[in-house]
Amino acid sequence: MALTALITYPFDLVHSRMAADISEPGPYRFYNTTFHCFNRTNIDEGFRAGVLKGFEVCMFSHFVKAALTLPVYEVLRSKNESVDDSFQKRGEGALN
Repeated sequence: MALTALITYPFDLVHSRMAADISEPGPYRFYNTTFHCFNRTNIDEGFRAGVLKGFEVCMFSHFVKAALTLPVYEVLRSKNESVDDSFQKRGEGALN
């Protein structure tokens, strides 16, 4: 998970910056190509501060999601099993 995010996060950042640069094509655009956007970000802000900006927040949200997925699933599953049991008991009483 962390390795995948580390590899794909710079591409997402470049995509977001290119999408935010919605001015008319031509000399007024801040970024001309994807490579130009990556290069300008890397040169102007540095790799750690520019290309990986916000990576910590992204990783924190992934960890929180991973930490909460299984406990929430278990709670919902146990609630569903208790509801299923009560429906089965009601159905058995109706047949007798």
